[in-house]
Amino acid sequence: PVAEPVAEPVAEPVAEPVAEPVAEPVAEPERNDSQLAVQDDDPRTLLRCAVQELTGEWTPDKWDFWLQSARENDSLASDELALARQGVMTGLCNGPSVFVTGIDSKHLQKTFEQLATTLKEQFTAAEISLQIDSSIMQADDKIPQKRQEQRIVQATEVATAKLKNTPVIQYLIERCEGKMGKVQLY
Repeated sequence: PVAEPVAEPVAEPVAEPVAEPVAEPVAEPERNDSQLAVQDDDPRTLLRCAVQELTGEWTPDKWDFWLQSARENDSLASDELALARQGVMTGLCNGPSVFVTGIDSKHLQKTFEQLATTLKEQFTAAEISLQIDSSIMQADDKIPQKRQEQRIVQATEVATAKLKNTPVIQYLIERCEGKMGKVQLY
């Protein structure tokens, strides 16, 4: 006996009603939430300097915070920003003060005057003078540029340690199937 193929019944496509999408108004957020929320233990928090009250005497922490705020608000031109990152303010925030830098160039005076004008917009009673002292560049804890470099190193170390402790990385390392590469923070 030969088995004859059995024909399967062909299912006819059934047209089902399609619901038309209703466009709802989109409310624009008041701020950009496209990035993941930063947690307290997020290494990126280490990249920012601590909030400072800008009164009384200038300290490296206060100058670093002021510069960070000015950078975020686009208050400084690029040459002013470069100069400010390579110096420190001393004296009173809203009184007699001296900007100390190790940089000496032919455009220094003009750039300093522009930086001082920007500072005086916030600190109206400030009397700011300029001092060139190359030894300031040797101090790791005074100028914002070196302080930021230290924060980047610290944050990268914390991020690397956190990544090495994740189950996926531990699994790969234990089985010699992976290794940690360079960690970069953004």
